[in-house]
Amino acid sequence: MTRYLLDSNIFIQSSNFEYRPSFCSAFWELLKNLHLAGRVFSISSVKKELTCRDDELAKWVNDLPDTFFLNERVVAQKYYADLMNWVMNNPQFKDEAKNKFASEHADPWLVAYAAQEKMKIVTHEIYNPYAKKAIKIPNAAEYLKVDCITLYKFLDLVSENNFQMKP
Repeated sequence: MTRYLLDSNIFIQSSNFEYRPSFCSAFWELLKNLHLAGRVFSISSVKKELTCRDDELAKWVNDLPDTFFLNERVVAQKYYADLMNWVMNNPQFKDEAKNKFASEHADPWLVAYAAQEKMKIVTHEIYNPYAKKAIKIPNAAEYLKVDCITLYKFLDLVSENNFQMKP
């Protein structure tokens, strides 16, 4: 069974645009059900990003089971260190991009955790082999051989018929 880690942009964009909870509760229920089935998770750094505001998304996140957001720092240390070494020694990226990626709380940990636990990342970010000014999750994930997919590909794989979970 494939397990997925959700990037914070999946929650934020979905809440602000396509799947606002006020009119698309089935999407949010799908995420919760996929988690209860052991297929969907995120990390504690993502939870911190999502709950720093007092909005509908933060309330939904706080109502999730504690098991939804995994403690990435417990298991992903080796992969995190390897990833940061790759970032800092990679001449492709500008120093500003390296420093920004290193200072981000969730993105490098999300990639490291996915590598450690052999999970796929679901993100709106797109791989760019020519990137210089920013290090996106798919670029870092490629280095650690982690698969990244878009939300729409993810939904095709895990749901059908109005957000009903596929077996």
